[in-house]
Amino acid sequence: MTVATERALPAVDAIAGFFAALLGRPVTVAKDASPAPRGYPTAGAIYASGDGETGAILACDLVAAASLGAALSRMPPGRVDDAIRAGQLDELLLDNFHEIANVITRLFNPPAMQAVRPTPLVLATVYAGPDAAASLGMLAKARTRVDASLIVQGYRAGRVTLAYT
Repeated sequence: MTVATERALPAVDAIAGFFAALLGRPVTVAKDASPAPRGYPTAGAIYASGDGETGAILACDLVAAASLGAALSRMPPGRVDDAIRAGQLDELLLDNFHEIANVITRLFNPPAMQAVRPTPLVLATVYAGPDAAASLGMLAKARTRVDASLIVQGYRAGRVTLAYT
């Protein structure tokens, strides 16, 4: 029996399937090797192990965070445009993004990882706004990461990154 020793992120198809099941609508996720735009990310989350060490990161641009938050509650796509014009998530979109970040812990804790990391990663902190990029600065040093474009059907395309530190 071989035991996995390296943390592997799910493939983009699995990430798309996860979001589609959560949001109840088609989601397209495709790897995106282009450089992250300046100020990226605008929203994200840090996941920690039982000892408090950072184990994983979710990072999104404003469009992806707003689209995910709006789709969760089936808000009209105009809410995403409003957030883009304002340059930030409003309170309801932020609450919904927080819920998205919480549920994503399942992507970082697949059953196959229990032999490698018996203590699951849990959501530690959610960041949004101008301080997110600095707060999630460790993203640049991530050991394993998936940078992708994300399109939730009916909403705008954004950028998302999942990473193990």
